[in-house]
This record gives sequence, structure tokens and C-alpha cells, in this order.
Amino acid sequence: MFSDTVLHNQVFRITSSTAAGLLVLMSLVGCTGSSSDGANERVEQLTQWAAASFERGQLDKAQHTIDEALAVEGATQTDKAAALATRIKAERRRVEAEQFDHKAAELLNKAVAMSETESPEAIVVDVANSIPQATATQRELARALLQRLRKVTVDDGAVAYWNTFDLAALTDFRERDRLPEQWQSAVEEGTPHDDALRQLWQATLRRTLPDALAAAEIQADVVVDPDHSLPAPTIEEVAANPEAWLNKKVQFDRVWIDGRLHTSMRHGRLMTVTSPAGNVHGPYIEDGVLVFSTYSDVAGQLQSLISPDGKAQGRLFCKIVRARRSGPIKATLFFRAMVYKMELYSETPEEETRR
Repeated sequence: MFSDTVLHNQVFRITSSTAAGLLVLMSLVGCTGSSSDGANERVEQLTQWAAASFERGQLDKAQHTIDEALAVEGATQTDKAAALATRIKAERRRVEAEQFDHKAAELLNKAVAMSETESPEAIVVDVANSIPQATATQRELARALLQRLRKVTVDDGAVAYWNTFDLAALTDFRERDRLPEQWQSAVEEGTPHDDALRQLWQATLRRTLPDALAAAEIQADVVVDPDHSLPAPTIEEVAANPEAWLNKKVQFDRVWIDGRLHTSMRHGRLMTVTSPAGNVHGPYIEDGVLVFSTYSDVAGQLQSLISPDGKAQGRLFCKIVRARRSGPIKATLFFRAMVYKMELYSETPEEETRR
């Protein structure tokens, strides 16, 4: 009897302990559910507030609220909040782009007016300094627009375009005061601000056509002028071995020509010429040297273009001949580069390249 009671009490105690454990476990499960429910309710409430702000056009407030909703810890139902966040982001981008395009249109219209008097660099700087760039969207749009603006305003692009036409076509464009039929193709159709960009491209083409035509005319002259096909050794090569060039015509390019000439009754107008390497060939007659001289009509043209104390860079066309000067003891034998034609550069080739 005693043992049965003890056994019954033991069973009772075990059962009570198990029940207590189950109560604790149920309590924990109940807390977890309540925590998740509370987080989801908070997300739902914040999402509703964000939606209301969004509908009123209060995008900053809507963005702040939806960010707060998505940051709630323990929430398991955030699909609506995420979808609203996507809509807010898209609307913010649309509004920022609209603000950008409104200001860009104003600035590009001003740029079109400036194109008649201002340099391309000044136009780009003016737009770059005033274009909206307050947000990531606007900075992205600004980079794209400025890239397109440079393309239609800088001379390099127009020069490359004109180089696709020959001299006859360029002359026709100038005489008829018109542009090629496909000139607008450089500005893509259907892109933002394409009308203003086409006007700027048109102004750039008109501005650069005279230079393109002049360059084509020079190139055409170079091609048809037989003297430009002459051998073009350096002055140093001819001076080192003048016998090899005797009675031959040559051209010396990019030489510096002094305006002061020395007159010799027998040998004509002696010149001072400096080679591109910096070696000076003056009017001094010595055995075996190469001396530059020219004819009176060429000398007259030279003196009308270069002052006596000045110099200019250009190209000389010469014939190498043997010369002799008699002296009291012996004759001096030397070589003359007889200059029969010259071309002077309005600017040096280096300056033209930099420009």
C-alpha cells in the first residue's frame, strides 16, 4: 500500500513537471508570433502613411517613411512596402528628370543664341556651370547631355565631317550657301533636346566650312603642283654631299628664312636660311659650302613679306648648281641652292597642328 502511494506520487510529480515545460514552450511560441505580427502591423501602418504622402506628391516624406517601413526588424510581410518603394523611386526619377530637362532646354536655347558670337568652349562651360546636378539622376543626365553638346559644338567633329567631301562639293556648299542633305544625321532623332542640338551642329558646320574649304584648296594645290613631288632631302644631306645633287631640283620644307638679303653682283641675292635642325646657312662663300641665293623677282616678293630684321618659316624650291668665285690667289669653288620659288606659312606647321 505504501509503495503504491509512492509510485502514484512519483507519476504525479513527473506529469506536473512535463506540463510546466509545455506551458513554458507554448508561452515562447506565443511571444514569437506576437513579435512577428507586431512588426508586420508596423510595416503595414508605415506603408499606408507612405502611400498617402506619395499620393499627395510629398515624395521626400514618402521616401523617408517607406525606408523606415523596410527597416522594421522581424517583419515577414514587406511585399507591399517594396512595391511602393519601387514606385516612389520611379516617380522621383521622373520628377528629377523633368526638372533637369526644363532647365536644360532653357540653357540650350541660350547656347544657340551664343553660337553666333561665343566660342564652343565658352558655350560648353556656360551649360556645365548651370545644368542641374543635385541628384544622382541629374548628374547622370548632365554627363550624357554635355557629351552630346561637345560633339556638336567643337571644331574637330565638324572638320572630320567636312573631310568626307572633296573640293568641288565644298565649293558648291559655299556658293549655294547650303549644307549637305544628311547634315542632321550627326544628331540622333527622338533624343532629348535634339532640336537645339541640331541648331548648334548647324552653326558649327557653317562656322567651320570656310576653313575646311581653304584646307581642301591647299591640299588640291599640293596635289597638282609638280614641285611638291620633288625630292625633299634635308639641307644637311645636300650640304654634306652636294655633288650627288648637282643640277637637280629639290625642296626644303619647314626652313626659317631671314628677311635680310646680301646682294652679290655675280651671284645674285644671297640668303640666310636656317634648317629645321637649327643649322644656319648664311651668305658666306667658302670652298665646298652650300649657299642659298635667289633671283631679283623672288627677292622682291620676299622683302615685301618679311621685314629686314624678321624671319618666316616656309618651303624653298631650289636647283643645286656649281659656282665659282675668282680671287687674287685662287678661285673659290662652292655650290649654290638657287631658289626659284618659295611658300611662306601664315603660321608654322606646329602652330597649325596645335590649333
